[in-house]
Amino acid sequence: MMRYEADFTLIELRNRLGQQVSVSVTHMSTDTRDYVFLTAAGNAASSLVAKNADHFAFQLRDHFSIEPTRFELIELRVAGDDHCLWRWRFEWVGFTPLAPKGEAISSVQQQHKFFAMLAAPEQQPLAAVTG
Repeated sequence: MMRYEADFTLIELRNRLGQQVSVSVTHMSTDTRDYVFLTAAGNAASSLVAKNADHFAFQLRDHFSIEPTRFELIELRVAGDDHCLWRWRFEWVGFTPLAPKGEAISSVQQQHKFFAMLAAPEQQPLAAVTG
């Protein structure tokens, strides 16, 4: 099983029905982007994020005080020894994310980049966490 050095923090978010759900997140910044990595535990973890991506993005953008133009939501799906990354894209109207679209990150180069960020976060310039 792959181990990530990034400190994922368990936080509570509200789903589209207003119910609290627990997800684990970590935030990393680069010169041009703020990446929020999110992972959810449980059998229905992938559908949890898929059904609530815009609601989660709104709350996470606010939690980490990220400008919408810099915000990137990357979902880490873990099933046994399998690890898969999904990128969630949004059309932003002000601070509101609309029309969420999730796609598996299939580019080997992109996968290596994100897994390397998770494996060695101390090499990434981190932004201060607020909230």
